[in-house]
Amino acid sequence: MPMSSSPTGSFETGHSFVIVTPTTKLPCFFVDGHPRNPVFVGRGEELEKLDDYLLADPQPRPRVNNTTKRACAIWGVGGVGKTQIAVEWAYSRKSEFQAVLWANAQSREQLDISFSQIAEKLGLLTQANSLSPRTVVREVKEWLADPLMSTPSSSQGVDTASAVKPARASWLLIFDSVGDLDDLHSYWPEGDEGSILVTCRDPKIEENPSFACNSIELDPFSQDDALDFFKKSLGGLIRKTPSDSEEATTVALQYLADRLHYFPLYMTAVAGAMKRLGITAQEYLTYYQSEIGSAKLFASEVPEYGHRSMALSWDLESLSEGAAALLNVASLLSTTGISEDILRQKPEGALAIDFPQDAVSYFEDLAVLSQSSFAIRNIPEKSIFVHDIVQDVTRAMLVSTAGKMERTFEATVKLVSAVWPFVTVAPQPVFAEYRQNKRWNQCERIYPHLLSLSNVFERYSLLQAPSLEVYDFTLLLSEMAWYQLERADPTSCQAAADLALKIVEERGLPEREAFRAIVSAVHGTLQQLAFDTNDPKSCFFHAQQALTIQEDLCAQSGRRTQKLAVALSEMGKACSRNKLYHKALDCYEESRRIREAQPGFKPAALYTYHLGRGHALWLLGKHDEASSSIEQALQLQVETYGVVDDTTSHRTGLALFALGNIRLSQGRLLESHSLHQRALRQFKVSVGVNHMYYAAACYKDGEHNMRFNEYEFSKLRFETALRVYCDDKHYRQEIARTKFQLGKALLCLGETGRGGELMKDARKLYGELVPDNSCAPNELNDADFDDLICFWFR
Repeated sequence: MPMSSSPTGSFETGHSFVIVTPTTKLPCFFVDGHPRNPVFVGRGEELEKLDDYLLADPQPRPRVNNTTKRACAIWGVGGVGKTQIAVEWAYSRKSEFQAVLWANAQSREQLDISFSQIAEKLGLLTQANSLSPRTVVREVKEWLADPLMSTPSSSQGVDTASAVKPARASWLLIFDSVGDLDDLHSYWPEGDEGSILVTCRDPKIEENPSFACNSIELDPFSQDDALDFFKKSLGGLIRKTPSDSEEATTVALQYLADRLHYFPLYMTAVAGAMKRLGITAQEYLTYYQSEIGSAKLFASEVPEYGHRSMALSWDLESLSEGAAALLNVASLLSTTGISEDILRQKPEGALAIDFPQDAVSYFEDLAVLSQSSFAIRNIPEKSIFVHDIVQDVTRAMLVSTAGKMERTFEATVKLVSAVWPFVTVAPQPVFAEYRQNKRWNQCERIYPHLLSLSNVFERYSLLQAPSLEVYDFTLLLSEMAWYQLERADPTSCQAAADLALKIVEERGLPEREAFRAIVSAVHGTLQQLAFDTNDPKSCFFHAQQALTIQEDLCAQSGRRTQKLAVALSEMGKACSRNKLYHKALDCYEESRRIREAQPGFKPAALYTYHLGRGHALWLLGKHDEASSSIEQALQLQVETYGVVDDTTSHRTGLALFALGNIRLSQGRLLESHSLHQRALRQFKVSVGVNHMYYAAACYKDGEHNMRFNEYEFSKLRFETALRVYCDDKHYRQEIARTKFQLGKALLCLGETGRGGELMKDARKLYGELVPDNSCAPNELNDADFDDLICFWFR
């Protein structure tokens, strides 16, 4: 098929391509939706200590471990008010900083999500939620170490020596609710810039030299602060009638505070119950002591976290059915802030647990929770927050009633499923293609809740609950795995996929058609993961599993479907990855025949056929046939998007890259270089400058510059590629090859020390990757390192 517009263009020099860095967005105030507490009281001593530890000094003085790092940890048991102090200090001192940043530190996954949000808020990255978490964390940490008020973009003809250096920004980073101190190491900013505030329950942080923190142990309220808190919270309920003397009211409130051990969270719950019931402190005491008994209200002691004993005092049983159902659902979701569209989009999914079904009921029940201080609503963000202790107590009550946790889990999964943009098993029309950038914002917002559901599933051993319907949850796990594959997070992808397969296997569901479709999709995800991370054997195994399932499903239905065609294409890719090139061509041809036989067939559906076939032919040395096939793939992209080198689909970049490789094999070096540069630009706009595809194109451009003795530009490209790979263990093959080439470039530039070290590192890594290699380290050459790499990016 002739090209209507030639896919090749004029040659461009290696240094004509300029990367423009986004401008930093300052001032930036991001506290993850936490509203300022209108009834915050006391804590004056702690706030003053935070001023001393965290505000910049005119003359910086050594602090912990003789560093000038401004860092402080507030630690104490759950419910004592650590987060509330952090929120109050952030709001009241925000004028001291150009950037106030909040990271939920309950887990590594939550930290990754928070750093992605921070990167977006600061303008450091666009589509940060589509990038590898490692990449995002690195970008944020680099800015924190060198916090420029504005980021200069590269340009030609600028005298950088005489340019005015941008001012440096002051920043505050809050790590809230640290679950495991070890998780902080990868996210802790380097250098002495900025201020860091940590909240956690672990007292060991003050002994940990890695963080060099000052520390504040937070105790419950003082007697005076407790009384002030009750008075500020209750307002007009302090004294309703003339018979309620000020002295009697004070005595009642002091008695309540004492029996609640002055714990802010528990006092908040009791004050909320009094407001909800519209009764005074005296009436509250009389009611519980006479009708329910004081044991119902007060625990004899406060254990370390107080989850179960204090549940008795919160009177959760008295909530209306709708309010209780709303709290039960919220207890299974993330504490980061529950977007209300999850709760309101399709409430009929939770009808079985008496969940509010209309707007009036929803807001009435939410008002009950808000008045009782079980939930806080952030009106501008349209989200609600539930404290993790409230969640734990609510979960404990769910477990105490047979079948209630299972019913609530099923309902919550249905609510979340209503807002997740599905692509794996039953794609929604608007997300018909897997890789759609517009999905990522929605996925990032909902993903913490999928993660929370996964944790609940495993923590409460729901796999062993025979009454639990698991189809919807298993489907969500398939989606989680694919989303993390898109984000280039192999570890999280593997974890979600493994759990999905475990559920199907241990529940004895592999032969049920609906579950077989999910298993096929999961194997397809794992096949692509293995392909991207240079694991040929796993790639072939998972491709074979997915294909076998699709063949069986088609045999049962009597129809050869589009999904079978996709499975055959992926099998072709896996065959090429394992050097079974003729078998790959057979798979691609069969895939083409099935696609063309589908109702409503459009030629654009043959893109993967032409691209895969072109790769296989190239690897067989049939360069002219390969070139024709790849050109047809590019032509289909032109017809789909209406332009040459569209800025939408990364598929265009893949085809340009492949055609560049073919031109190189044909000895047409200038055309090859031009095509690889076009691929570089296309990847920049379609997947971003921190994606592995962009790194591969940078490497290839650097390789071309080596041929033209442009060693400085080769060095720049190879260093950029290594920056993207970020020492990720899943990209060790790419790292080895890139270090080898960078070492050669540095040797040519006379930088023998660093160049020699890089080549030594590359050879050592090669030996680890190919332990049965017979070559001596000094005998390794370019071809040896190229053999490590997936054929797409050789």
